[in-house]
Amino acid sequence: MIARARYLRGRITVLELLNTRKSIRLEWYIVALIVVEIVLLIWQMLGGATP
Repeated sequence: MIARARYLRGRITVLELLNTRKSIRLEWYIVALIVVEIVLLIWQMLGGATP
């Protein structure tokens, strides 16, 4: 019973680690999209795009 509890505790830690990595990756995607939006806005304000 104790061995099973240790196994489950270790497994949860690995799952939490994978979930954290996915969350960080998602945050970087969101940051990248925001940066792209800002660059496109500045480019449009400087006259780089025709309406």
